[in-house]
Amino acid sequence: MAMTLEEADLLITGAKSGRDLFGADEDKAVKLHRQLSQTCHPDRNPGNKRAEALFKELNELFDLRKEPPAPPIISPGKHRYQPH
Repeated sequence: MAMTLEEADLLITGAKSGRDLFGADEDKAVKLHRQLSQTCHPDRNPGNKRAEALFKELNELFDLRKEPPAPPIISPGKHRYQPH
């Protein structure tokens, strides 16, 4: 079933507010990313600035889930980071 641009907008905006868009299952994440990418792709929505912005946001969110978390920053002269 094809997703509308408005539905894609709601999903991506909700993910930016802290909701996990893609979840833990890699296959489902890739499938959802493809579906949203096709819906928001600038070639499918020529001249639509919102679709272009959604496409960029979507790809940033998808890339973020693959990046490892940054190590904690230790200030000079302070005690070393101690995990609880």
